[in-house]
Amino acid sequence: MHDVVNSANKVLNNFSPNITENRKRLESLTEQLVRQITDPSRPGLGKRAQEIIAEIQAVLGEKLTEFGTKGANWDEIAQRYRENIDQIARRKLTSEDYEKIEDVRENIEHKEKELNNLIDNVLQTTVSVKEYGFETNLKAVNTINEIGSTVQEFINDTSKFKFEPVQFESQEIGKLAFSFKSAYLHHLLVGILFTILCLFIDWAVVLSLLIFLEIKRKVFQKLFNLDIQCKEILC
Repeated sequence: MHDVVNSANKVLNNFSPNITENRKRLESLTEQLVRQITDPSRPGLGKRAQEIIAEIQAVLGEKLTEFGTKGANWDEIAQRYRENIDQIARRKLTSEDYEKIEDVRENIEHKEKELNNLIDNVLQTTVSVKEYGFETNLKAVNTINEIGSTVQEFINDTSKFKFEPVQFESQEIGKLAFSFKSAYLHHLLVGILFTILCLFIDWAVVLSLLIFLEIKRKVFQKLFNLDIQCKEILC
């Protein structure tokens, strides 16, 4: 579960690195421009302000609106530039896929939290483990498959993220190991009791077989002796 979630988050973080980088750079340049324009010691659109505007336009790939400065308040002009930059950025540095990333990430976090809570609750007692263990394992496999399939469909590039659905029947040993690990990490007493219970069941099965085989051996021995006695009488 954790491996799938970590891989999913990693590929989502790198899905639109250019957009993320440009947005951060644009925010920094916008703040620099506002401070430069409203600098009390040297307010206005001087050389440095023009250089910052040129950098912003290069990031946006579009020219900013030129605002008249005659008789204007520098704070107002700085605010107009900020609004103009934000307006273009929303149009140029936004994509539908990028907006969906957070939705996919939130869905993953919700499913992971829900499954972890379920596992913690089931591991509270040996009775709940026995009664709900199979259903919980099945739920875990289904959740892993849902997360992996959703991310793979969203990324749509197997070279970046490829997921093979987990088969429930072939994962019994792995899920049992996971149950032991979770029990020992989060519920030590339950884990110890669960181990003792498993060992008891194993030994009980072995002892039952030994007793059964011993009884069967004695029965055959008696029948064999009886057969010999009968032959001796007949002879």
